Amino acid sequence: MVYCGKPSRACAQCKQRRVRCDFKDVCLPCVKAGLTCSGTRDPKQLVFRDESQTVVRKAIMSKFRQRQIDLPVDVRARNLFFSRYVTGNTRAFEYMQSFASDTSQHLQASIDAVSLAHFSVKANSSRIMDKARRKYVLALQLTNRILQVPEEATKDVTMLAILLLDLFEKIAKTTRRSSKFWTNHINGALALAILRGEQQFSNTTGLRMYLQLSASILICCVQHEIAVPADFITLRNKASEYMNPLDPKYRLTDTVVGFVQLRRAMKDDNLFGAAVVAVARNLDADLNAISMTMPPDFQYHTVNTPSELDEVYRDFFHVYPNSRATHVWNLIRILRILLNETIVEQCFQVLVLDTAATLAEQWRGDQTRRSLEIIGQLAAEICATAPQYTLWHRLPCNSPNSISHQLSGNSHGYRSEALQDYVSMHSSHNGPYGDMSGDELTAVQCTQCHSLIFPLYIAGRCATCTEQMRRWITNHLYSISSDTGIKEARSVADILERREEANWNPWSVYAMVGSYSFSA
Repeated sequence: MVYCGKPSRACAQCKQRRVRCDFKDVCLPCVKAGLTCSGTRDPKQLVFRDESQTVVRKAIMSKFRQRQIDLPVDVRARNLFFSRYVTGNTRAFEYMQSFASDTSQHLQASIDAVSLAHFSVKANSSRIMDKARRKYVLALQLTNRILQVPEEATKDVTMLAILLLDLFEKIAKTTRRSSKFWTNHINGALALAILRGEQQFSNTTGLRMYLQLSASILICCVQHEIAVPADFITLRNKASEYMNPLDPKYRLTDTVVGFVQLRRAMKDDNLFGAAVVAVARNLDADLNAISMTMPPDFQYHTVNTPSELDEVYRDFFHVYPNSRATHVWNLIRILRILLNETIVEQCFQVLVLDTAATLAEQWRGDQTRRSLEIIGQLAAEICATAPQYTLWHRLPCNSPNSISHQLSGNSHGYRSEALQDYVSMHSSHNGPYGDMSGDELTAVQCTQCHSLIFPLYIAGRCATCTEQMRRWITNHLYSISSDTGIKEARSVADILERREEANWNPWSVYAMVGSYSFSA
């Protein structure tokens, strides 16, 4: 028998759902949730617990683990990387399967470098990261030699090696570099893409790699406030002939380019005041138009829940068809929040050029209120994206029956069976979210949780964030950290707790979290 400390008197249902019990014979939370209350428990019966079966099970598992084959770290790292980026939920490098028989040294070294870096982060091992850096240096040397030979430089295998090395730099969070370094970095990658010509767009693999390179260049421009090169626009115009114009992620690129150019113009003092507001409003309208015309496979449902669920902000959350759709929606929300924050800042700085000062004041006031309302709505929507990936493993098996499946009148919900879809999606061992039947989160779920950190940070730092929302976000980030072991979630929660967000460039936090390694 094991002493378990002072037990809770809460009924079993409230304890499982982590809600506050009122200790009645039939408690109010259970009544509201439609559950059969088991009544308050006798503390004397809970002080000691029979752990005999648990001890036996641990002993058996210990013997089993001792018989497992100890694979080399390089092999384990590759297996983890491929299960995540090639065949897993992300599949950013799904096309790598066509390079399975390629034995090029620069490609193999690049795969080793990025695999070990990814593995070291998961294992929290500086020793493995040191090994990854050595592989990275070797891969750089081999790739640079290949780039000296024009016919080799334009091959798909060389572009793949460069993309993997770029991913390594972002996973490993290499030391801070100057804007000049990043400008040269962008120009070098762009020069290679131009050298490859339009032929790269003629096959699926080449097109996928071009899109990845474009995303990497834009992320770099956003973070370091570097102007988007003219050659990038020229190449993009050529690529557009081969693209699906209805793909939301591709449509977003134009707006991201506009966002980067706006930030750069403001930094150079080439644009200010009312002119900034006008550009920002147009970009915000473009993003809103994209969100209103999402194709069916990107649309989400809204699920209403009992208010007692601490894991849900307010009383609803969203269910997306996949994590890619969640990523696109949150990117739209992040950009719109930042644009509307820019509008609010500029409205306070606008010089009254009209003699009718009161009219200018009224215009600024109306615009500010409108932007603040948009920011508040988008921040709440970001909070609603989290429970889909963090709530399920916390629910007892009978809790789905207690969640109301009534949908809000949201135009983004494209089917009425939102709750049933959510339950079946997560109950299936072979579903898109992996095996979620146990208490422990899978590697795929951990990745999905990681992708929530930066959006939650943006929501938590925005001007309209209430104390209630900030507390929910920080608690959620702490829960993600404790459930998944992702240290960055705790670091970001600490930043929000200490109110340090005013001193942080959001894109510095983005780099700290390593979010762009999850958007490849």
